Amino acid sequence: MSEKTIRVKKEENRLLVYYSPSINFDEIVRNIAYGTLIKGTFWVTQDNLVEVNEEEEYICFRIAGTEGTYYVLDKKVFNIENSIYVDKCLDITDKWFITYPHNSIMRRLDNLISKKLYIVESDDGIENHLPGSAFLGLVEIFPNAYEVNKYVNARIAYLLSNYVEGVWKHKESYEKYLEKKETHFSLVDNQCIKLMGYEMYRKAFENLERMLADPEPYSEKVWQEKIYEIICVLYPKYIASFREIEIGNDGRHSKNRILYW
Repeated sequence: MSEKTIRVKKEENRLLVYYSPSINFDEIVRNIAYGTLIKGTFWVTQDNLVEVNEEEEYICFRIAGTEGTYYVLDKKVFNIENSIYVDKCLDITDKWFITYPHNSIMRRLDNLISKKLYIVESDDGIENHLPGSAFLGLVEIFPNAYEVNKYVNARIAYLLSNYVEGVWKHKESYEKYLEKKETHFSLVDNQCIKLMGYEMYRKAFENLERMLADPEPYSEKVWQEKIYEIICVLYPKYIASFREIEIGNDGRHSKNRILYW
C-alpha cells in the first residue's frame, strides 16, 4: 500500500478507493456491516466493499461505475441527488473528493446544481460540462487547515477587540492571506465558471419574480426562507443567520419576525 491513507485507482469498469486508516482499523471494518462514513465523504457498506486486507490493514471499496467514456459517481456513496460524470482520461486523485476538515467536495457541488454534471477533459462549450482544469480550480478555493485557523483567529480577534488591545493583527493577517490567495488564483477568465455563476443569479431572480407576481400563497415564514436563500446567493460569505431575535418591548423581551445576518 501507498503511504497515503487514501488512494484512488482507476479500472476499466469502476473507480476504487484504497483506504489505510492510521488507527481503529478493526472497528472501521466492523462498522462496515451497518454502513460507515470514511473521511466524511464516502459511505461504505457491504454493497460497495471490494476487499479487506487484515495483514496490511487497508480496505478497498467502489465509488463509481462507468457509462461510456465516463465514470459515474455512486449517489449512495457520496450522498448526492444529481448524477456526476467524470471523464476516464482525467487524473483522478483523493484531492478530487476530500477537503479539510473531511468535507465532501462532490456533495458541495451537488448542493449547487440541479442537473447532471460532466467533468470533462477540456472546455467544449457544452452546458453542464465542467473542464477538469476548472474543477481543480474550484478545489483550490476550499479552505485548508492553515486558512481555517487564520479565520478562527480573526473571528476571535473581532470579538475581543472591544475589550483587549492589540488583537486586530489576527484579522489583518487573515485579510492579507485572502488577498494573496486571490492574486494567485482567479476564476473570472473561465467561461464555464462565469456561466455557473450566471445560472445561480438567474434562478434567484426568477424565484423572486414568480413570488412577487403571486404573493398570496406564501406565508411570512416562506418569504423569509426564500429571501434568505437569495441573499446567500448574492452574498456567499455569510455563514449563518438567525430567523428571529428577541428585542426589548416595554421592559419585556418579545420575539420579532425579522431576518438578521
